[in-house]
This record gives sequence, structure tokens and C-alpha cells, in this order.
Amino acid sequence: MRYGIIDVGSNTIRLIIFELKGTEIKIILKEKELSVILSFIQNGNLMEEGLERLLKVLNRFAKICELLGCAEVFCFATASLRKVDNSVYVVSEMKKIVENTEIITGEQEAYYDYIGLSQVVKDRSGMGLDLGGGSVQIFKFKDRQVIDSVSLPLGGLEMRNKFVSMVYPTLDEIKEIEDCVKASVKSSKIFKGNNHRVMYLMGGTARAAAKIHRYIYVTKKKSNKYYIPIKELNQLTERFSDPRKSDVDILERILPDRMNNIIPSLVVLNTICTISGVDEVVVVKNGVRDGYIHDKILPM
Repeated sequence: MRYGIIDVGSNTIRLIIFELKGTEIKIILKEKELSVILSFIQNGNLMEEGLERLLKVLNRFAKICELLGCAEVFCFATASLRKVDNSVYVVSEMKKIVENTEIITGEQEAYYDYIGLSQVVKDRSGMGLDLGGGSVQIFKFKDRQVIDSVSLPLGGLEMRNKFVSMVYPTLDEIKEIEDCVKASVKSSKIFKGNNHRVMYLMGGTARAAAKIHRYIYVTKKKSNKYYIPIKELNQLTERFSDPRKSDVDILERILPDRMNNIIPSLVVLNTICTISGVDEVVVVKNGVRDGYIHDKILPM
């Protein structure tokens, strides 16, 4: 039986169509479109232009699901719509296209992140982080249970919209982003008493950081469970915080769809991981969508 999952993020809207045979999942199709939803929020509401753009993508993805014979389609939104004042109206419009539509809480998002992570990492305890465009989810797990989590409004696109005046942030703007992240993370107390040496990273920003690291350090390490020593993440962030023309060319070549917020995202990611006290980060491919599938559909 085939299913469709539509993930409405702050930066992109993603579609995954997969076939389920018993508990075996076979990916049939992956699609994505830029949404930049946070850029269409005014006075706390998603503007009509932003809603029209969202519904247009949703409608196209729903038709693809129908064409490929999906038995059911599920749609969920994260921080992209969690914070908008007219979210009830927005979701009601989305439900006209995909009936199974919901906005998940930050706590749910962290839980789904862990479920996705647990499919590829068998550690009994540890920490995970998923940085998106609108928020970051940080969670701790022990004995294969989430024991603590926090969702903070520190997404890369959120930071760009709040602090960056031009295409790339100035050094002063980067300092403002770092100070904002430090204050928010400190007040959350999520890293209090932390003794873990590894942070597992999920999401598009983490995969983008791995791509940059692979290019700069010319490594052939496998892409899943891709590890980066914290010192090298620091060096990478420092380099691209004040990029030369050649550095901008690298970003345009390997991350053309993330040019608008990759540097603020790197700064947020690096600042949080440095504060955590870990020695290295490990980028994994699985994340919230994988957890959502396993929690929502596999038990059916």
C-alpha cells in the first residue's frame, strides 16, 4: 500500500511517497519546493500571498499522490505555521486539499525526531538536534525514551529575517545572532549537567553543513552518520562568517537553494553545539518525517 507524507517547513515543503509492505518501507518518490513561509508573515498572520503559494504547492503534491495511487496522504506543519495567529484558518484551507493535515507541537517534533533517529542509531542514551528554518528542537534520550526536550525559535530563516539586512550577515549581525542563541539556550537549561560527547544532527541545515564540510575537507566519509569534530565545525563557521568571493562561489555551487539562510543557520548550529560541550557532531539522514511515518502509519 502506498502513502504520501507532506512536510510543510519554514524554508521548504517536501513530499515523500512510499510503499509499505509489512514493516518494510520503500521510497517511491521525493519532491520539494521552496516555500519561505516565514517571509510571508505580517503582524503575526500568514499573508494571503503566502497562503496561496502554500496551497498551490499542496495541491500539486496531492495530485502527484493521487496519480501514483496513494491510499492515504498525511500533511504536517512545524514551526512554519505553529507561530502564526491565523493558523486555524490556514489549516482549514489546507484540509480542503489534504484532509489529514495538522500542526505538530515542538514537543511532538522532538519526539518524531527521536523516533527517526532511533531507526539508524542504537545508542541507549544521547542527544539530538534538528535545526529548521523556524525553530530548533533539542532533545535528550535515555533507555530509548525522550527524557527532556525543548523547541526554541532559533531557525536559520527566523534569524536571517530578524537580524540580517543584506544577502549575507555582517560580522556585527553574526554577533547578534550568537548572543540571541546563547541567551535562549542558556535560559532553557537543556544542557545542564550534560556529559555526552556526541550530538546527533538532523534536518536540512545539518545535511548542508555536512556537504560544505565534505567539500572543504575533501573527505570520502559516508554521508549517513557523517561525523564532524567540533573544532572543524568551529573553523567552518568562522570561515563562512566572513566569506571571500571563492567561498560564496562554493555555496552557490553546492547549496544553491539555501543561499538565503545557510550562513545564519551555520552560526546557530555551531553556537548551540559549542555550548553543549560535545566533542563531535554526527549528521544522520533520518529525522522528523521518518519518525512521523513510523509513529502514524506503521502501527496501522
